[in-house]
Amino acid sequence: MAVELSEIIVEQTSRSPEFWFPNLAEELARAFSEEHRLNQRDQYGSHRWLMSSSTESRKDEATILVGNKSTTVERLPSSYQARFQDLRISVASEVDTDAIHQAIDFLSQVGGIQQTLAALIRSIHLLDAPAEYDVSYSDPALPFSVFFSIPPSGRVDTIPRLAESILHEAMHLQLSLVEHFVPLVDGVFVGHSPWQAKPRPAQGLLHGLYVFGVIRQVFDLLRAQGGAFDSYLSRRSGEIGAEINMLANFECALTPVGRLLRQRLICAGRNSK
Repeated sequence: MAVELSEIIVEQTSRSPEFWFPNLAEELARAFSEEHRLNQRDQYGSHRWLMSSSTESRKDEATILVGNKSTTVERLPSSYQARFQDLRISVASEVDTDAIHQAIDFLSQVGGIQQTLAALIRSIHLLDAPAEYDVSYSDPALPFSVFFSIPPSGRVDTIPRLAESILHEAMHLQLSLVEHFVPLVDGVFVGHSPWQAKPRPAQGLLHGLYVFGVIRQVFDLLRAQGGAFDSYLSRRSGEIGAEINMLANFECALTPVGRLLRQRLICAGRNSK
């Protein structure tokens, strides 16, 4: 399975014109789940995973269907606040599932995105953030969990902002799963990250390039469909393109597969309109 999957990963990163690599997430999630004996989707939960126990009860707030897959909005015990000390984990009693559904439906206008999100996201954790800011987070130690804030309702940019956060963290999860099966980094390099405004190692730079490269490609496809939120999509696409152009060349620290992925993302960004 691992050999076959590594070949699929190399093929997708080398040739797929869609950088979210349709169908790859399902293969990655299946292989990883088999490796860790997650025989049923609902056996995973952030609390269970961190406790290394499949018998720990989940503290669920709501359940959301992504495609035909059930995804849980999970409340972490307060004891985890120290682990995520830079985040303000929401303790709100109600969950705005409608906004999450709308954001996922918005992204799902692009073929293959819904299936990708469904395969990667099994637990959602909500964060608190000031109205003008969006905060999101994921951790390779939590392979199917995403954290994000929900912008205030009623604003014209609420849904695309939330959609970007969800896609952003899902793509971090996907690239971490890719790295689990196929190494992308094999050297040392530290360079400026335009997204974090500080020096970052090659792995962090590749993750930033990949995640924002996918967001830009998806937003450009959504714009081409002539739908809603064109102003937001256009602005973010331009901002991401400028940020990608600020990246140093860190290919010296990448494997052949990592170098190819980096080059394809860079070229796609330059050719994007």
